[in-house]
Amino acid sequence: MQKLASILHGLRIPYVQQTSNALNICCPFHGDRKFHCGVFTSSLRFHCFKCKRTGSLYHLLREAVNISQDDYKRLVGNKPLDETDDTPAGRIRQRFLHKPENAVSVKPVPLPKSRLITEELVNENIQLKRFLDERHITIETCEDYQCRFVGGVGEYANRIILPVWDDQDRVVTFQARDVTGKAKAKYLSGHGYSIYQCLYWTETTVGGDPLYIVEGIFDCWRMKQNAVATFGKQLSQRQTMMLVKENPDEVVFCWDADAYNIALAAVRQLACILRRVGIVRLPEGNDPDSLGSKSVRNLPVRWI
Repeated sequence: MQKLASILHGLRIPYVQQTSNALNICCPFHGDRKFHCGVFTSSLRFHCFKCKRTGSLYHLLREAVNISQDDYKRLVGNKPLDETDDTPAGRIRQRFLHKPENAVSVKPVPLPKSRLITEELVNENIQLKRFLDERHITIETCEDYQCRFVGGVGEYANRIILPVWDDQDRVVTFQARDVTGKAKAKYLSGHGYSIYQCLYWTETTVGGDPLYIVEGIFDCWRMKQNAVATFGKQLSQRQTMMLVKENPDEVVFCWDADAYNIALAAVRQLACILRRVGIVRLPEGNDPDSLGSKSVRNLPVRWI
């Protein structure tokens, strides 16, 4: 706590202490003046409770005061990420860290014609209400993640629109989930950026808890905090690069039971790059969405 306070004070960033494990600043991403952005002392990650942006302290300070990576590493007392590390793990890490950010052109995409999901809309649509109730998805969750719903006409008819953001808070693609159970394709991917080049984060992160890697958006929601979805049973090179740059303390893979061996291979690849990586085996036929956060986090972790 004292070290974080010293960093903020030295950079002349006003802060307040509202909890025992976090300091709050005014979020630089949306013109905040009421200290909505909490910085967690144990993980050095932030979450804005107003605009819902989440990320590392480095990205927060880069936005707030344009701090360089070198200066940030000096402040927190860690070894600079670009310092030569002539080991196999170090060379692998450098390959990801120095991969060009703009290798793929990213442009914001418009969402389909739709309505924000509200209590009024849910009460109007029996199929939508049944879908949400069966999955224990609250209207508040839909509002938090800015979900929308398409009516009975068009390419995305009777689907929930799930926006996906990049690290600049731009909607770069979306998933559209059928609520009727009658469509040939349960999910449709939106136009724009490939879904497999993105990560989808929970709106909340808590310092000191492992980061769980799950498959889908609804899995992510059911985990409630400290989870990120990869949109399937794979981890693309860009997704790997984004995880490496976040450098979480502990990562636990939690893909569906039928993907255990695939997840185990990904764990072994990341074990020499990230600090600590593990895996849990889900009961057959279950996923985080069906089990819930508490059950998943109580499963024994196999650390690699």
